[in-house]
Amino acid sequence: MAIETKFQDKTARVVLVDSSGPVRQLLSEVSKGIGFSNSQSVSSLADAHNLLETESVDWLIVPLNGTQDANGLQTVRMVINFAELKGVKVSLLVEDAEAWALSKAFEFGLLSFHMKPFTKDSLTKELEELMGIFAENDWDAARTSSEYLRKHLRETNQAADLLTLEKSLLELFPGNTKLLICLAEALHVNGQTDKAKATLKQVEFIDTGAAATIKEKRAALFGADAGGPDAAPVAGENILGLGVVVIIDGDDSVRSAVRAIFNELGVKDIFDFADGDAAFEWFRANPEPSLVIMEWRIPKVTGPLLLQRIRSKGAVNVPIILLSSLIKPMDMPIIREMGVANLAQKPMERDAFLKVIIWTVQQDRMPTEAQTMENKIRAYISNKKIGNAEELIARYLADVGIAPGRKAVMRAEQAFAKDQFEAARDFSIEAIRQSGESLFALNILGKSLMTLRQFEPALKCFQKAQGLSPTNLERLVMMAETQAEMVEPVKAVESINKAKDIDPNSTTTIEGEAKVALAGGSPEAAKEILGQLESMSNVISYLNNKAVAHAKCGFSEEGIKLYEKTLAAIPSAQRDILSIVNYNMALAKIRFGDFSGALPDLDAVISITESRVHKKAADLKARLEPAVITGKTFSLREVDAANAPEPAPTNKEEGQTADASTLVTVMLEQGPGDHCCYLLFKTTSADSPELTKALAVAPKFKARKSLERGETFAGADGTKTAS
Repeated sequence: MAIETKFQDKTARVVLVDSSGPVRQLLSEVSKGIGFSNSQSVSSLADAHNLLETESVDWLIVPLNGTQDANGLQTVRMVINFAELKGVKVSLLVEDAEAWALSKAFEFGLLSFHMKPFTKDSLTKELEELMGIFAENDWDAARTSSEYLRKHLRETNQAADLLTLEKSLLELFPGNTKLLICLAEALHVNGQTDKAKATLKQVEFIDTGAAATIKEKRAALFGADAGGPDAAPVAGENILGLGVVVIIDGDDSVRSAVRAIFNELGVKDIFDFADGDAAFEWFRANPEPSLVIMEWRIPKVTGPLLLQRIRSKGAVNVPIILLSSLIKPMDMPIIREMGVANLAQKPMERDAFLKVIIWTVQQDRMPTEAQTMENKIRAYISNKKIGNAEELIARYLADVGIAPGRKAVMRAEQAFAKDQFEAARDFSIEAIRQSGESLFALNILGKSLMTLRQFEPALKCFQKAQGLSPTNLERLVMMAETQAEMVEPVKAVESINKAKDIDPNSTTTIEGEAKVALAGGSPEAAKEILGQLESMSNVISYLNNKAVAHAKCGFSEEGIKLYEKTLAAIPSAQRDILSIVNYNMALAKIRFGDFSGALPDLDAVISITESRVHKKAADLKARLEPAVITGKTFSLREVDAANAPEPAPTNKEEGQTADASTLVTVMLEQGPGDHCCYLLFKTTSADSPELTKALAVAPKFKARKSLERGETFAGADGTKTAS
C-alpha cells in the first residue's frame, strides 16, 4: 500500500518522540484522536532510530533536539540515505529559536513542522490542518511539504529560495493554477514585477475559470488596475518548463495558431515544419525535443512512417500529441505501439487544446494514468534505465484500477528487460489469457520465444500482431529474422520486401535486411548492407546482445556461431567494434569450456592496441594460458564482464554530464517529488554554527531481517504482523 494511501485511510504506523512522559501521552492522544490508531510513543530519538532498524514505520513526529548527536535533522537525513526507509515521512516539533534547521530539513525531505510549546487542542488543530492540506493536494507529499516550506521561506524573507522552489514545483506540476499564482507572488517579492504580471496573465490564458481569483490576486499585489487588459505586453515565464517544441503540419494556418499558443505559454524555442521529410531531417541533426505536435496526414514522409522513424532514431522519451481529424480506427494500433501521448481533434479549439497540452506535459513529468505509465516504462526500458522502470512498475502494479491483463504485460516486459526470458514468456501467456489478443503481449511473447529459439510459435505471435497493426516495420523485421532462422529464405525476403514497400529508406528496414542476411548465413551480403548505414553500432549491439541471450538460455553454440557471422559482416575499418565482438566471443567460448579456442580471439583483440578492451583481453589471456597448458579449471571474474558496442548516438547534447543531484537520484532511485521536497529544493543559506554541529555526526542505520520482511509489532501483547 502506498504511503499516501496510508495517510488517507489513517492506517499509517506513527511513532511519536519526546523525553517527557506527559508530552508523550499528549502526542499519543492527539495522534489517535485524529484517527491514527496505530500510534506508539518512545522517549528518545535514539530509541526511534533503533525502532526504524527493526520495524516498519510510516510517520515520525519528533523534536529537533539540535544540540544532541541524535537529533531530528539527522532523522530526516537518515530517511533519504537508506533505501529501507524510503517512504517514511517525518514531521518536526520545533521552538522559535530552532528555525535555523528548517531550510536544511526541507532540503533533506521534511514533511512538515509544528511549533512548540503546544496544547492538546492546538496540536490537534495543526495536525488536522496537515491532513486537510494533504487531501487538498490529492495526498501528494511534495505539494503538501512545499506549503510548509513556502510558509517558512516567506516568514524568514528568503525570497530567492522561494522563487527557486516555485519554479522547481512548476517543472514537476506544470500548468497547476495554484502553483502559478504562487510563482507570480514569488516573482513580485523578488522585484520582478513585470514578470509577475505576465505570469498572472498566462494563468488567465490557460485557466479561464480562474479570472476572479486572478483579479483578486492582482489587486492584492499591484493595485486594482495594474496588469489589466490594457497593460503593455511583457514576455512571460515559460510556465510549463518546456524546452524545444516541434510542430509538424502541412497547413500554414494551423502551424501559426499552434505556435501562437506556445508563445503565450512562454516557450522560446519552437520549430515548425510543413512536411515529414523536413521534420525528420531536423530530428536527425538535433537533440530530442520536449514536445512534438504533429498532423497524421502530412506531405512526403507521412504520420505513421514519421512516427516510427522518430522513435527508431532514439527519440523514445518525447511526448507526441497528434492534432488531426484524419485518424481512422485502423491507425490506432500503430499509434498505441509508438507510445503517442495524446490525441487532439481538428478544427482546433484553443481551450480544449490547451488542456490537452497541459495534461500531456503533467503526465510526462509525473505519470498517473495507466497508458502514460506504460509509455514511460517502455521508454525507460528502451533507454536501459531498468531501475527507473521498476520504480514506476511497482506504482503501476499497486494501482487497483488497472486490469490484471495489462499488469501481466508490464511484468512480462520487465522480465524480458532483465533477461528473464522464460518468465517473460509466462507473463505474456497470462496476459493473453486474461485480456485476449493484446498487441504488446503478442510482441513480448514473440520476442521471448524467439530468444528461446522456439521459432515457429514466435512467428505465429508476430504474424498475429502484424495482422492487428500492419504498418509496424520493426515487427516485420523480426518476422523476417525468425523466418531466416527457420531456413525459410524466400519468406524472409518477402517480409523484408513488405517493410521496404512501407518505408524503403527507414533505418529500421535497412538494419533489418542486414540482420536477416546474417541470420540466413550471408555475411558478405550483410556487410554490403551495413555499408549503407550512417552507423552500424545499433545492429552490432543487437547481435551481441542476442548472442549473450543465447548463452544465458543454454544455446552457447548458437551464440558463438552468431558471433562468427557478425565478425564476418563487420567492415575491416571498424576495428574497435571488431575487437569488442571478438572479446565477447572469447568470453562465450570460455563459458562453453573451449579455453584454447578463446585464445586466438583474445590475440585478435590484443593486436588492436587502440581498442577499449585491449587491457582486459591482455589480462584475461595472461590468466587463461596457464589453465590451457596445465588443464586446470578456469573461472571468469566479474571484471571480465562482456562489453557491448556503444549504441548509436541518441538525441542528447554532447558533453552533457550528470550533476550531483542526478547521481543521488540514480543511486537512490528517487527523483524530484518522490519524497516531499527532496531534490526539489536546495537552500542557499550559509550553514550556521548550530547546523554544522547538528550535522557533524552522520546518521547510523542497519536494517535488521525483520524490517526486510516488512514486519511490525503492534498491540499490548507485541503481536507480530506483516505491514
